[in-house]
Amino acid sequence: MVTMSDAVSFSFDIGHASIGWAALAADGKVLGCGSVIFPKEDCQNFARAGLRRQRRHVAATRNRMKRLRQLFVEKGVLTVQEAYEQAQPSSGVMMPWLLAAQALEKGRQLTWRELWQVIRWYAHNRGYDGNAEWAGDGPTAEDTEKVQNAKQMMEDSGADSMAVAICRFLEVDLETGVLHGDKYFKGQNVAFPRETVRGEVRTILTQAESYLPGCDVTFIRMVMDELSPEEAKRFGLPERYRGGLLFGQMIPRFDNRIISTCPISGEKTPLKHCPEYYRYRWAELMANLAVEVDGVKRPLLPREREALHACMTEQGYLTKGQLKKALEEITGGSAKQVDDYFLHAEMEKALVLDPVRKEVTGSKLGPIWQTLSSKHQKIFANQFFRDGKIKLEDWRARLLKDGEDVSAFDAAVEEVVAQTKPRGKRKAEPLTVDALMTQVHRLGAAASGRAPYSRQLMQQAVEEVMAGLHPKAVKSDDPSNPQQRNGCLARTNEILERERGRRLDEQTNNHLVRHRMLMFRRLLEDLYQQYAGGDIRRVGPTTIEVARDMVEYSGMSAQDKAKLFGQKVAPFNRAEKYLREAFEDADIFKPITYNMIRKARIAMAQNWVCPYTGRSFGPQEIAYDQVDFEHIVPRSQKISDSLDGLVITFREVNKMKGNRLALDFVRQCAGTSVAVVYEDENSEIVSEKRFRQIVDGWYPKRDPRSLPNATDEDFIRWRRKQNLLRETYDEKDNDFTPRLLTFTSHLNKLAALEARKFWHAEAAKVDALRQVEPEHLVGHMQGSVTHRFRSDWKLLGCLAEVCPEVVEKVGDDSRLLPKAQIREITHLHHAVDAVAIGLTRQCFARLGYPVLEREKCQTILKRKASNNDERDWLASLGIFQFDHQGRHHLKPLDEDIRASLIAALAQKRVVQHVPASMSGLKVEQTQWRVLHGPDGDGKLTLRQRGPRENGHRRFKEAKEASSRVLGFAPTREESKLKPRQAGIVISENFGAAISDAGATVIPFHRVWNRLQELKGADGKPPLVIRRGQVIQVANGRYKGLWRIHSVKDNKTGVSLDMARPELVKAENKKAGCGMNVRLASLVKNGLRQYETTLTGDPM
Repeated sequence: MVTMSDAVSFSFDIGHASIGWAALAADGKVLGCGSVIFPKEDCQNFARAGLRRQRRHVAATRNRMKRLRQLFVEKGVLTVQEAYEQAQPSSGVMMPWLLAAQALEKGRQLTWRELWQVIRWYAHNRGYDGNAEWAGDGPTAEDTEKVQNAKQMMEDSGADSMAVAICRFLEVDLETGVLHGDKYFKGQNVAFPRETVRGEVRTILTQAESYLPGCDVTFIRMVMDELSPEEAKRFGLPERYRGGLLFGQMIPRFDNRIISTCPISGEKTPLKHCPEYYRYRWAELMANLAVEVDGVKRPLLPREREALHACMTEQGYLTKGQLKKALEEITGGSAKQVDDYFLHAEMEKALVLDPVRKEVTGSKLGPIWQTLSSKHQKIFANQFFRDGKIKLEDWRARLLKDGEDVSAFDAAVEEVVAQTKPRGKRKAEPLTVDALMTQVHRLGAAASGRAPYSRQLMQQAVEEVMAGLHPKAVKSDDPSNPQQRNGCLARTNEILERERGRRLDEQTNNHLVRHRMLMFRRLLEDLYQQYAGGDIRRVGPTTIEVARDMVEYSGMSAQDKAKLFGQKVAPFNRAEKYLREAFEDADIFKPITYNMIRKARIAMAQNWVCPYTGRSFGPQEIAYDQVDFEHIVPRSQKISDSLDGLVITFREVNKMKGNRLALDFVRQCAGTSVAVVYEDENSEIVSEKRFRQIVDGWYPKRDPRSLPNATDEDFIRWRRKQNLLRETYDEKDNDFTPRLLTFTSHLNKLAALEARKFWHAEAAKVDALRQVEPEHLVGHMQGSVTHRFRSDWKLLGCLAEVCPEVVEKVGDDSRLLPKAQIREITHLHHAVDAVAIGLTRQCFARLGYPVLEREKCQTILKRKASNNDERDWLASLGIFQFDHQGRHHLKPLDEDIRASLIAALAQKRVVQHVPASMSGLKVEQTQWRVLHGPDGDGKLTLRQRGPRENGHRRFKEAKEASSRVLGFAPTREESKLKPRQAGIVISENFGAAISDAGATVIPFHRVWNRLQELKGADGKPPLVIRRGQVIQVANGRYKGLWRIHSVKDNKTGVSLDMARPELVKAENKKAGCGMNVRLASLVKNGLRQYETTLTGDPM
């Protein structure tokens, strides 16, 4: 099927907002290429999710108020009517936050009515806890900023509670209650920590216990801490409710939304928080561990795994240091490579076999745990594992119930309290025995989510690991020899066939991934019909690359995406600006290249200091090429040019370092003299102590995961510092990849599975091909290899032939813009990427490598072959040439192939997916006040209140057509907005309808009804022009194809902003763009819709 001379191969580059595609002939010529793009906010649910979250918040607050009101009524301190009256503005009760502040600061004794007001206020303002109870959720950057603002407000005012901080900010006299200031508190963007609020409420209730009859220990417990099962049932609360009536909350059932099935057995998988998963996770780590004995790296032997497992079982968990020490003692070899296994915190979790043991042997619970009998240790451990939390007072009560002596228990508690010191800069209340006894201790090391396999398979995998096997090994189906048998978790052909039968909805819950896979399947069908003629026998390899940002951008608005992308390119732009200004000041007349900008970006992170010599340098050294990129881990060991693996140093230093790690180089060459810039200026390699001081002085000073609003650049800089201080490196440890790369792998598998499903279904229609196609027909190429081929062949330069905007004039010369800037100019760069992917895969497939092994990829990416075997293999490929230094380079791309690529790009096959749905309402969420109107133009005058600035409220006014304002003049039913003289504005147009009566803008509201009203006398619906569609104009100034970027209703009539299909933006006074073009003139010149397939062919 794939050996025919007319076979067509397909390649795809799938991203969050685009799919680049290419169809290649067997000889490498490009038959066609293009891009399918998607609207910025296409397939996003952030608005709906935000509104749903608001509704749930309102409902939760109302239910919380209802339960607290029930508690006060049951106490007999308030009647139902009195409780409702207190919520009215006419109740006469003063400001609740002032009451709370007076109780905290002045010792005011509250009445039950006043206490109800205070509790009601705290029910609305409970403080922020970073979603501590939510599985898998954490604080967002915005929430973290609010908490920091609140802490700063408390520090500035000298307050230790939310209520007091508010009073001091508003300049309220606590004695008289008089407001002296005129400040707007709600505009301060603050969120007080939950623990702070919880502490002040407990203080108020504890004080009230001494003077308010009925405010007893039980009442405080029900409000603040926990409810008994009987009490929870009385208030109608489910079992998943945790906490008291004021600060408690439901635990979301994230793990049960989609119960995954085991890919091997098909059974439902258990929660990760089970003994089988903890043992499997630890066994998988043991299967991947290796030690170096007599210079040879090998996996652990069965007896060594047994001994290591015994060490783990004895303690329940290990640290990285303990693991390394145990390995060296057991094997007698070197375990230096262990540090490289734990590249991110997720992998360190495998070092916990028993999360309960890890918690109870900690600093607080350890001494207390030692006083318990083995019987009660077992009882409490099971409870802790099951419930995920414990209280020491519950342990003590159980001991007393069982008739145990608690004197040793009490002494241990007092010892822990005495040894615990307050932390933090601010003075904190010292820990008391009562606080420790009532404190909720949670099982922090517990795993969340669903296990990857069934319980039985995880148990079997543990047994295979302990027997010296690897459960994921794919060898053979021979049951007679266990050493040559497939592992119990091996992904055999049978397993892969079963995966084909699973629907996409069963494999991912991500709406964006689902939609892009659906569009990919439709695109594949169109390509199959157009380039292979619907004949499966003409189909060659299919190569797919999925961008990892698909998951990263999922659920983001267009503004959020723009902000994130801006953060990614900001360091690049800052470096370019810095160089430009520096060159102007120093009268350096040299064009700024991409490499210069990249060097400056890294140099800025280094504070313009060479870490090996401590000598400063500047833009002048970059301009005159006196400093080099230096691979921290030698490129011969790690084939990567990533930013976190590079530093900038002087050329002579780079040569001297050679094939050594940074730390080894400093240790071996400290004090050695080296010429750095000029022949008469020498420097010395710094000592290890000075080297560490230089690196430690760079930003960030700590792991960015603990920093608010950490950016990608922060993580790059942190990893660079970690690499500089790396003790060892083993190239085989590259198999351990970070979390985002795991996402990418998963997306690649989903896309490949969809392609295999399609090809398998088509092959089944041909009698001679009714079998599973070979797996290598659908695959992917390593991104770094594709990048090498694209760069060496200068494929991006082909864009200059069809899109001159990607070339920048520098004096008499011209240069291709960097890829980041090309992305902002043309969509065709996605097509070039797809061509590069396809050509690279096809090149190796022709040479007999349908699947390129990792070792082969590493050899290609090296600058120079490490030995004769590698050089001979590269030479045998026939696509590389060698220079006088023995370095290999790709031979120039065949001119016929380059010409076919330029011809394919010239077709400018860029298609935007325009959703066909007419449902929904797209409006602004904030109401506008209607001042007057409509005026002579049929427009209403609107006003909206803005935030207060400098004590003054700002207002903004606008005019909108009455057809775009809803609620002010309802046509069907009574409006809630009309009595308020208010309305909401439709924020988006569906499109422009061209009917017998002329052109009309259709707002995104009741679209279907509006179109029905515009039908012609013959019942024919009007022609609708929408944003994203391509139109064709037959004559006039705008003759040709155009993509619509905006539909507007101006004073001159309906107008369009448009640009050539391949351009990203429609801009004023730019070639290939048209702004505010009257739709009537386009209609006069023969406008028509240009409907195409996803490949860009007219329908």
